[in-house]
Amino acid sequence: MEDRTKDGGSGTPQDIKPEGIPSEEAFGTPTVYKTYPFAREWFDDAWKEARHKNGHRARRREIVFAVCCAEAYIVEWVLDVLKGDKGRISEYFDPSTHESVGNKWQNTPQRLKCKKYIEAVPQWQQGKAQDVMNEFKVLLRYRNGLVHASSSRPETSPQDEKERPFPSKDDLDGLKAGWPTTVVTNLIRELHKAVGTPAPEWLRDV
Repeated sequence: MEDRTKDGGSGTPQDIKPEGIPSEEAFGTPTVYKTYPFAREWFDDAWKEARHKNGHRARRREIVFAVCCAEAYIVEWVLDVLKGDKGRISEYFDPSTHESVGNKWQNTPQRLKCKKYIEAVPQWQQGKAQDVMNEFKVLLRYRNGLVHASSSRPETSPQDEKERPFPSKDDLDGLKAGWPTTVVTNLIRELHKAVGTPAPEWLRDV
């Protein structure tokens, strides 16, 4: 801005420069969010185990890695949906409580829809989406049995169904290679299909 008054009679216009204010005073101190996407790495781990066609060792690892991928992905997907509102992540995943991964996948998209972040959600109670979710629940039974040591219980005959080990070594030996990874692949694809966004490029068939 140019000041038309004369400075000391010199006749030279003087530039007036308004004093600046610190950016943090004008806009507030910015919050920087640092995240690392583990879902892809868990998927790669599961996919590698899926290449081993036989053996309980590979199936045990594939099951755990596949479910870890699903657990990580639902959180990372929500962060992506929230974009500039990442600070609201605890509204969807309360750090003070534990919600099963199955419930997270069924309930979280609906919460986001209610807040107008997305326009559609998977219909987990009907059609193909229901089949995908049912398969995921079976996979979770396998994972829980391994992680919570139900698989290490002693086996005898006769034996009450609730007391038998699950999954047993025989259960794992008979499980089709690639099934755990395929279940999670279908789960992620069904989510993106319903929401209308592309699935991650790293997702691939076994």
